[in-house]
Amino acid sequence: MSFIWMIVAGLIASATATLLMRGHNAAGLFVLGISGALIVGTMQYSANQPIGFIGPFVGAVILLAVYALTTRQPIAKEGGRDDFRKAA
Repeated sequence: MSFIWMIVAGLIASATATLLMRGHNAAGLFVLGISGALIVGTMQYSANQPIGFIGPFVGAVILLAVYALTTRQPIAKEGGRDDFRKAA
């Protein structure tokens, strides 16, 4: 039953991330969310702690946050060369 809780926690975190991060691949976010939940669930299991819902959920959120911070898109400059060409 704890394996199912890990998957559910990863799916909920991934669905939330998919709604918040529109420009990213949704399938990749689901894989990352489930992976984060499984990593934390396995860590809890190896430490002989009960596997609940909060630990895997937090692990999925942390892994998705690291992904979001490392894959930021560069911000376009406002007064670039293309704007000058359009004005001419």
